[in-house]
Amino acid sequence: MTIEETLIKFGLEPKEAMIYLACLELGPATVLQISKKAGIKRPTAYLVLDSLADKGYLSKTQKQKKLLYSAEKPETLLHTLRAKEETLREALPMLEAMMATAKERPKITIFEGKEGVWRVYTEIFASPEIIFFGSIKDILRCFPDLIASFKKIVKIKNQRVRDLLTTHRDDLTYARECVSETYEVRIVPLPLNFSIDCAIYGNKVAILAAKKDFFAVVVESQDVADSFRSLHALAWQSAKTLDELEKWV
Repeated sequence: MTIEETLIKFGLEPKEAMIYLACLELGPATVLQISKKAGIKRPTAYLVLDSLADKGYLSKTQKQKKLLYSAEKPETLLHTLRAKEETLREALPMLEAMMATAKERPKITIFEGKEGVWRVYTEIFASPEIIFFGSIKDILRCFPDLIASFKKIVKIKNQRVRDLLTTHRDDLTYARECVSETYEVRIVPLPLNFSIDCAIYGNKVAILAAKKDFFAVVVESQDVADSFRSLHALAWQSAKTLDELEKWV
């Protein structure tokens, strides 16, 4: 690595490195002398020299009506680096706190269109444990193959599923086909109803619509997911099993 490359890695711009090295070699010199030595046009050299002077890497002196620039000792660069390191070290706790806050902030992703909804369902169905509440009727109409595939996957992988469905005939038919030891189903009593589907899986909550406008909203947050699980548990207690529903009807 050349000295110029080292200075650039330190943080100087390429032209700043060229000017600084020229000043080191020349000693006190005019802008014209420095620009010729560095191979940089004089107007540009003026700007670069002022920038280096502002950073403390050059000094200016007036001699016989001429403005001379001199490079500060190279160890000044090291002092500057140490000062930057110390400043960053002082700010580190605040930066880490900001990073922690960003990690805790929920991540919200919106998927649009039929393909977007399909993509979210594919992710949901890959989870080992899923909690649903909503209605299957619109999803079943739009994605019959996807739902059929999911029912097979549940049986093969023994996924744990808890599903709150409505009294709509499509929901009831689906419930009777899916209910098993690992796929628990309960039905919310009338007049409660769902016009969307909702899934809780891992640290995510997905809200999906497939009636008119296809869209899905996925919220990634452990706190949000746990809160939705608690709400689902409350609704689960008041919902009825298929056997209870038939007796009630």
